[in-house]
Amino acid sequence: MGISGLTTFMDDNLHLFMEHRLQNTKIIIDGNNLYHLLYYDNNVDYVHGGDYDRFAEKTREFFTMLSSCGISPYLVFDGAYEVDDRKLNTVLDRFRKRLFSAHTIAKGGGAKILPILAYETFRQVLNAMKVPFVVSDFEADYDIAVLANHFECPVLSYDSDFYILPLSAGFIPFDSVNFSIQADENDKSQKYLLCRIYFVDKLTKHFPNLGRDLLPLLATLMGNDYIESSTFETFISRLPTPKESNSHFRIPKTKTRMLKYMNWLENTGSLKGAVESIVASEKTVNQEKLRHQIERSLQAFTLTEDGSAHALVEYLKNTDVADRSTHVDGYDGCKFHVPDWLKFAHRSGDVVMALKNILLSRRTFLQCQVEDVRLPTSYACSQKIREVTYGILLSEELEDKASKCVQEYDREVKNIKKNMIEPDSQAVKVSEVPKLSVEERQAILMHTLGVDSEDFTRNCSGVELLVCVIAHWILNATPKITQDHLKSLLVCVTFLHLKSSMCNDDFATCVTPGDEFSVVDEAFRDSETREKEKTIRSLGKFCAKPEHSKRNPLDILIIHAFAQFQTCLLAALHLNQLLLCPFPNLNPGKIFKGVFVYNLCQELQSRNNTDSYLRDMLGHNSTFYKCYQNLLSLVYCGIKEEQFQPQIAQPSISSKRKKKSKSRNSKSGKTHKGVTDDSLEGEECDQDNSTPHLQAACSLSNRFSHLCV
Repeated sequence: MGISGLTTFMDDNLHLFMEHRLQNTKIIIDGNNLYHLLYYDNNVDYVHGGDYDRFAEKTREFFTMLSSCGISPYLVFDGAYEVDDRKLNTVLDRFRKRLFSAHTIAKGGGAKILPILAYETFRQVLNAMKVPFVVSDFEADYDIAVLANHFECPVLSYDSDFYILPLSAGFIPFDSVNFSIQADENDKSQKYLLCRIYFVDKLTKHFPNLGRDLLPLLATLMGNDYIESSTFETFISRLPTPKESNSHFRIPKTKTRMLKYMNWLENTGSLKGAVESIVASEKTVNQEKLRHQIERSLQAFTLTEDGSAHALVEYLKNTDVADRSTHVDGYDGCKFHVPDWLKFAHRSGDVVMALKNILLSRRTFLQCQVEDVRLPTSYACSQKIREVTYGILLSEELEDKASKCVQEYDREVKNIKKNMIEPDSQAVKVSEVPKLSVEERQAILMHTLGVDSEDFTRNCSGVELLVCVIAHWILNATPKITQDHLKSLLVCVTFLHLKSSMCNDDFATCVTPGDEFSVVDEAFRDSETREKEKTIRSLGKFCAKPEHSKRNPLDILIIHAFAQFQTCLLAALHLNQLLLCPFPNLNPGKIFKGVFVYNLCQELQSRNNTDSYLRDMLGHNSTFYKCYQNLLSLVYCGIKEEQFQPQIAQPSISSKRKKKSKSRNSKSGKTHKGVTDDSLEGEECDQDNSTPHLQAACSLSNRFSHLCV
C-alpha cells in the first residue's frame, strides 16, 4: 500500500530501530518485494527479455542462505485488485511508468523493467525447494501482519505500512539487512544475518496520550490508498508551525507538514478528539464524507483476524479449511460463484493472480516489454490464447448485467490503450474443468494454440506444450519471424537443459516436478560430463551481456520477435494452469535466456549457411546437436516454409572488413594475387543459400531415436 513520506522519516530517525541478529526463526516475507529485489539486486539482465536461468539460480542461493541461518521463510503474495477501483489510478500510473521505462531501454537509455516471466520462474523455484507460500485474496499487507502475529515472527518487506501495523515480533526493512552470512565468535556453527528491527512501541512511547491509536491516525494524515494527503490541506493550514523541531525526532525544517503533525499529535488527548478536530476544519457540507474516509483508513490499519486471514493461517499450517464465501462481488455489482478448486488454486499460486482480476473486475494489465513501439504490441501474437482463458473464467456468472468484454490495458505506439476483448463463447465452463480427462484438457489447449494433429506432439514427451507454443508463435507473429529466430531459441532450450543436467546432486532444485523427464533431459542424463563441459564452454560466449552504444545499438527487431514468443509462453502457461496442467509445467529458466538468444540470433543473421555453422560449432555427432536437431524436426512437422519470413543473408563483420580492404586496394591500384580470403569461414563460401528440405532427422515414432542419428 505505502504511506507517503513515512520511509523517509524512518530513515532520518534510525534510533527507532535496534540492531538485530536474524537467525533460528520463522519469518513472513513480502513475496512481491522479494522477487523484485532478487532480480534487480543481482543485476540479472532485463534489456534482452530476461535471463531466467540466472534469476532462478540467485533465488535458490537466497533460500539456501536463509536455511544455513536457521531461518524458515513463509512468503505471501498480493492477490487481485480491490473491485472498488480505489487503486486504479495508482495501477495506471505504474503502468505508464513501466511503458516509459520499456521505451527508454529500447532507445538505449537507462531504466529497469522486470521481465514478464520472472514471477513464474520465482514460483517454480519455491515449489521445487518446498518453500511455503500463499497468495492473498487482495493486497497482502494486512494478511502478512496477521500471519506474523499468529506465528510470532518478524516481517521482512520494503512496505512502509509495516511501520504502522502493530507487529508483535517486529518489522525488518529489506534495505537494513546485510545478506552476507556472519558466524558467531564463540560458536562458528551458529550463522546469522545482521539487520535492523523496528517495533511500533519505539515510536508510540513518545505519544503517551494516544499510545497505539497514534499509528492508524498518522497513516491517515500522511495519506494512503484510502485517503489522499491533500484531503487535509485545510486542516494543516490551520496548525501552527513549531519554532523548534520535536526533540524526539530528527525532522528537516523543510518538512513543514511532518513538523506540524508531530507537534499536534504530541498534544492530542485521544483518537476520537483528534478525528473530531480534523472533521471540524472542513465545511459542514463535506464533513460526513471526510469522516467516512477517515474511518475507513483507520480501520485498514487496525488488525483483526478476518475470514481471509484465517484461511491463510490454516493453509500455511497444512490444515484443510473450507473458504467461508461461496460467492464474491465482482464487476458492476455482479456476483460470481467461484468453484472450490479455483479458490484453492489461487491460494496456492497454481493459478496466477491476474486471472482473479479478470474474474472479479473484467480487467487486466498486460505488462509491457522492451519492444519496437513502431510495430503492433507483442501481446497481439497471443490474443487468441487469452480469449479462451477469458471464456473459461467468465462462463458461469450468476448475474449477467454487464458486457462480457474484458478490458485489456496495453500499449499502442508509446501510449496506453484500453482494448475490449470478447471472450471465447465456446469455451468450456469453469466448473466442468476438473471433470474433463487429461486428454480432453490437452485437446483444448492444443486447439487453442492452433495445433490439432496428434502427430505433432506424439514424440516430444515433456516438451509437448513448448513445441505447441513455438508453433503458435511462428503462425501468429507480426512481422513473421525468421528461421534464425527459431534456431536460436531451440539452441537456447537445449543449452539450458544441458546446464540443468549439470546440477548433479542439486538436480531436484533445478527442475520443476513433472518437467525433469522430458526427452531433452533424458538425452543429457547419461551423456559424458566431458562432452557437456565442452559444449557449455563452446556456447558460453553467447551468455555474455553485450555492451550497447551508438556503434553497437540494440537490435530492437530481434528483441521484438522474442518478446512475442514470451507473451505466447505466458498466455499458454496461464491457460495450462487454468486447465489443471494437462501438460507438465514449463520452466522459463529452462526455455528462455534473453542474452543468449539475442547474441546467437545476431550471429546467425551474419551467416550465409546457418545449418553448417551450427553443425560445426555444436559437433555433428554430439548429443547436444542431436537434441537440437530433434526439436527442430518436431517443430517443422507442423509448420510450412512460407510461415517464416524469407532469409536475407547478411555479411559477417569479417566479410565487411575484407570488402572495405579490397575497396581501398582497388582505389590504390594494388592487387594481391594468389592470396585466399581466410577471414571468411568455410560455411560462408557455400553458395547454396536456399532453405534445406524440412525433414525429420530420425524416426518420429520413437522418441529416443534422435540419439542414434
